[in-house]
Amino acid sequence: MDIFVILATIFKYSLLALGGIAILIPLYAAGFLIYKKVFHGTKKLRIGQWISLILLSGWLLLVLGLTTFSRGANFGGSINLSLFSG
Repeated sequence: MDIFVILATIFKYSLLALGGIAILIPLYAAGFLIYKKVFHGTKKLRIGQWISLILLSGWLLLVLGLTTFSRGANFGGSINLSLFSG
C-alpha cells in the first residue's frame, strides 16, 4: 500500500467522522440540557471538556469507519476464532 492511498483513505473517513460529529454535537448539547433541566444537574462542563468530548468522538468515528467500512473487495467475511492458530 502506498502512503498516498493510506492518506486518501484516512481523509475519506475523516470526512465521515466530521459528519458524525456534526450530528453528535446537538445530541450532546440536548443530553446536557436534559441533565440540567429535568434531572436538576449541578455539574458544569468547561470548554476544554467539550473539546475533549468532540475530539474523542471524532477519533472513535474515524477508527470505526476505517475498521468497519474499508474492507477490501476480496474480504470473505470469515473470522478465525481458534486461539493462537494464526
